[in-house]
Amino acid sequence: MRDVLLYSVLRLGIFLLVWVALIYAGMHYLLAGALAALIAMLLSILLLRGPREGAAQRWKAADEARRERRSGEAPDEDAAEEDALLDSTGDPDGSEDEPQQKQD
Repeated sequence: MRDVLLYSVLRLGIFLLVWVALIYAGMHYLLAGALAALIAMLLSILLLRGPREGAAQRWKAADEARRERRSGEAPDEDAAEEDALLDSTGDPDGSEDEPQQKQD
């Protein structure tokens, strides 16, 4: 968690520094914000390789742990009951038959 927090704070800091610098340079604050976001993204790619890789490893480990937990879960009881109900009606897709209209 520390790596993710560190990376996020550093990226936010870079963005704020660039944004303030652009505002002091006389740029409108909205345009400065958009340009600062692009510049901060490029700078974070170049300067924050270590924290970014640490955060990516943490995200990957969390994702793998979540997948392992999900693979061992018991099936949903409600879904099993619904499946049994649909199977007992003999209608595999769950849709009801439309009544036939009388033709004159």
